Amino acid sequence: MIGSRILVTFLAIVLVLGCSQATLPDPEARPQAAPSSSSVVMVSFDGVGWEELARRAPSLGANGWNRIMTQGTAARLIPVNPTLTAVTHVAMATGQPPEASGIVSNTMHAPGTPVTQTLSGFSAEIEVPTLWESARLAGKRVGVLTYPGVDQETPRRSADFGLIYTNEVSRSRIVTLARDDFSPVADQRSRVSHSPILAATLTWSWKHESTTIERPLELRAIDTTDDSTVNYDDFEVVFEGSTIDLGEDRWFPLSIPLDDEGTLRRFGSWSKILESEPDLQNVEIYWGSVNRSVAYPAEFQEFVEREAGFWPGAPDGYNASAWVSSRRGIDPLTFIEQLRRFSDFFTRVTTATMDGMEYDLLLAYQPIVDEAEHQWRLTSASQAHSTPENRQAAETVRKEAYATFDAALSRMIDRLDPAETLVVVSDHGLTELHTSVRISGLLADWGYVKVDGNRVAADSPWAAFSSGGAVHIHRSRADAPGSVGDLIERLRALRSPDGNLVFESVEENPAGANPRLGVIRAYTFPGFAMTSSLSGDRFQPTTYYGQHGYLNHHAEMHAIVGAIGPGARPSLPSAVSQTDIAGWINSMLRITPRFP
Repeated sequence: MIGSRILVTFLAIVLVLGCSQATLPDPEARPQAAPSSSSVVMVSFDGVGWEELARRAPSLGANGWNRIMTQGTAARLIPVNPTLTAVTHVAMATGQPPEASGIVSNTMHAPGTPVTQTLSGFSAEIEVPTLWESARLAGKRVGVLTYPGVDQETPRRSADFGLIYTNEVSRSRIVTLARDDFSPVADQRSRVSHSPILAATLTWSWKHESTTIERPLELRAIDTTDDSTVNYDDFEVVFEGSTIDLGEDRWFPLSIPLDDEGTLRRFGSWSKILESEPDLQNVEIYWGSVNRSVAYPAEFQEFVEREAGFWPGAPDGYNASAWVSSRRGIDPLTFIEQLRRFSDFFTRVTTATMDGMEYDLLLAYQPIVDEAEHQWRLTSASQAHSTPENRQAAETVRKEAYATFDAALSRMIDRLDPAETLVVVSDHGLTELHTSVRISGLLADWGYVKVDGNRVAADSPWAAFSSGGAVHIHRSRADAPGSVGDLIERLRALRSPDGNLVFESVEENPAGANPRLGVIRAYTFPGFAMTSSLSGDRFQPTTYYGQHGYLNHHAEMHAIVGAIGPGARPSLPSAVSQTDIAGWINSMLRITPRFP
């Protein structure tokens, strides 16, 4: 262990809940000044809800969250509005609400840009000082492991070292082989097989930038049963001169090093034999998405690949959705295996960094529960493709997601030095989703949005930007046709085809408000999600089943905060505000928030 990393917990606000009103922080309850700490670690587990975790905690082991509850301290964490990933993470890292930080949504709009142009809340410049830049200005060393908002694209969104959350280089696909694709191999001595070893020659092919990458491989079929019957029941892969045994779960990794914008990185994918018949008449292969780890500087890139391998990619929600709707896709077990692998990668990087890197502030992140809840919060008979079998499968995935979170947390706790304290937070919970609302299509129907084919026209006087249950409506010019007041009334009166009100809150933004908020901000009731798409029915059943972005007085949106170690006393109050976390950490590091 390098250095002593002592984290000290904090006090915060008391939650005031009403059945129909928003949570209001107690202005008199503020965190106490924290004792100084040689280093601070904060790990965010995206999507872990306080209510859902409390329900599942009795079935979890003793060494993760329940250990924090019994040996440390924990509290309900109240998100800012909207309860979206980029917004809430920036609130925790700045101590400021979205109106001040400028990160008002996951997908938003910057006034002064073309009316149809979106701005990502994950990559936009933050308009107030952040933990990581204030710490660096104070001479502290900062590491960031995929924490939202720190992607090294600008000096303000960079740390001393970091791992960047990356999207897939190439999408996954499913292919099917038949018996004719296999032929005997020349060398029959590589494995004991009671039928002739057969091989299919395949090509691992994908595009990186403008170059098509192609590498050949052999999929060899082996008969391990000595029963005088042709019965191919096992496989191995020969790739780049090496033989890969698939094992019982039938997964196999492929990877190669490539130059990536001047840095040598390992690109790879995890693939799986989904189905196979003993006579090889049908062999279904899931070709996993191609991914790579992107870290900085070069020494940390090498550290990440040495300690954890290549970025394995997020669980495949697209093909899981196909399975739920009875199309060819990946089954729940395959999704769970991807989920565990993704978490294991994050956990290995985090624990290795805690052991092997120097830092004063370390911010880490895992999206495991969020990935599972978005795709598998299938709990109501009113949701699309909701059958008892699908709901049971969904419950199994969500249960495993929380168990995976708990196992990752346990591994981090087990790595703690006696002088260290670990703090864990989340950004929001999720709740059931049933209907997608085409907000841009509705605005076009009402005469506010101008349409060009299937898109919002470049000269449209109005445009909507939405994420989850939140939408911001912008006006391109002050004299745009249509009244703000009339539009607000239309939105407030909007009902779904089954007669339910869609919007819980629709308000005009006050003069002088952050221009990224637009002229109107609105929140749907839980169960509805906004989309800016123009095509299709204005109300459609969703084929993913969990969402957030709703108002923070809904208990399902509440997040978690906990701590264990010497700094976990005094105990937290019953509830903590996300906007108090940055001040607490700044006080531990004895730094004052400021811009570069």
